[in-house]
Amino acid sequence: MNPDGSPMGIIGCLGEFHRDREILGAYVEQLEMFFTANSIVEVPDDENHNRVVLQRKRVIFLTEAGCEVYEILKNVLVPIKLMDTPLMEISTTVLRPWKFLKAIILEYKINSLTTTAMPMDMANQYSREFQAISSQQTTEVNRLQLKSKRQLGLKASATGQEGWLTRFKHRPGIRQLDVTGETKSADNEAAQNYSRTFAEMVQEKKLTADQIYNANETGLLWKCLPTAMLAAAGEKEAVGFKMNKEGLTILNCANASGGHRLSLLVIDKSRKPRALKGIAHLPISYKAQKSTWMDKGIFMEWFSTEFVPQVRENMKTIGKPNGKCVLLLDNCRAHPHESKLVSSCGNIFACYLSPNVTSLIQPMDQGVIQNFKCHYRNNFTCKLINSDQSISDSQRAYNIKDAIYACSLAGRELKNITLKTRWHKLWPNVIFENSASDDEEFEGFHVWANKKQVVKEIVEIVSSAHETNALKSLAEDDIVK
Repeated sequence: MNPDGSPMGIIGCLGEFHRDREILGAYVEQLEMFFTANSIVEVPDDENHNRVVLQRKRVIFLTEAGCEVYEILKNVLVPIKLMDTPLMEISTTVLRPWKFLKAIILEYKINSLTTTAMPMDMANQYSREFQAISSQQTTEVNRLQLKSKRQLGLKASATGQEGWLTRFKHRPGIRQLDVTGETKSADNEAAQNYSRTFAEMVQEKKLTADQIYNANETGLLWKCLPTAMLAAAGEKEAVGFKMNKEGLTILNCANASGGHRLSLLVIDKSRKPRALKGIAHLPISYKAQKSTWMDKGIFMEWFSTEFVPQVRENMKTIGKPNGKCVLLLDNCRAHPHESKLVSSCGNIFACYLSPNVTSLIQPMDQGVIQNFKCHYRNNFTCKLINSDQSISDSQRAYNIKDAIYACSLAGRELKNITLKTRWHKLWPNVIFENSASDDEEFEGFHVWANKKQVVKEIVEIVSSAHETNALKSLAEDDIVK
């Protein structure tokens, strides 16, 4: 015996069969190679020795393969006993599904005759073997189909249709779900805890909806055409277009009341685009970055030169020049640490959301960015339709200047009430906050703005009433109440 316990003179060794790592047919083929390497072969001219060799090979196979293979083969060969079955028959049973693979190998050999110096008789032999195997496979498939039809009592061919598969999935409620994305990794418990913490911070610092801001970045394919369209009954197909993947990064920022929205920050690749040559002032803030991504330098510059000055000006407008303001951000690597996002006076600062709660409670992710993109897509599509050129020519002529002005227009088209109601998941009490944007809900009425004028008109109408009318005695204070 060798030190490892194997018999002396044995070449190679076999381990136990593992279903999760191997295929049974491949394992049997390795076993045959093991027998060949160790000269465990059949001897045609000696019947007794041949029987002994066959038994030896079968015993080695069943011993090395393990109990799992033994159980599988015992079930496959029922009602024949496994110990009474020659190894050749066992191998044929196991390797039966591998005949199709052999046919593919033979077909490859036949097709490679032009590049190899293979004798013609060998090529003819490969061709005959290939045809025989293909015929056996076809016969076996036809036999199984006839057997299935006979058992089911079918007169026509059984073919699987889409309707059958749809009804099969509908009965137990099987449906397709996405398993990737930001929402799938969201933490609902953490979102609820942060909402309570945020409400406590607002109450502690006595902040109003006008003093709380949220900002978030999004990617925009600014020249991408719609992926679907409507067609008339006579149209069989539509002209396709290659998807344009030229992108911009857009930073949206607004306060919880919706009354103050900052000018958009647009990030593109080119520092000085040709389309912007000669333009001194843009309706947005334009920055350049080689990958069109937000980074810490751009964000820090935007916070210092755009966010802080515009927020201070808005605070003066609403009569709170020294009021505190907070900027709510998500945990993005492009955002600097919150200790660096503080104004010189200390009244304007930033705070971050907890990890894995952005998709659940961040206001900009609750439909504001989607609404912005819908407005932009509408403006972009209308410009293409109203153009005298073809769709391809109009898309080619659409430049970064057009995209910037379309983005600015889409940002202004966002309604104040849309910006305000998107905070309800993070801060439910926002709907009870009074702000300068509340009059938008009563647009067209202006009752409170013209209160004195309305009361004056009512007094004049009441005073001109008949003396017998009880309303004639009403005073102005009674009408106001």
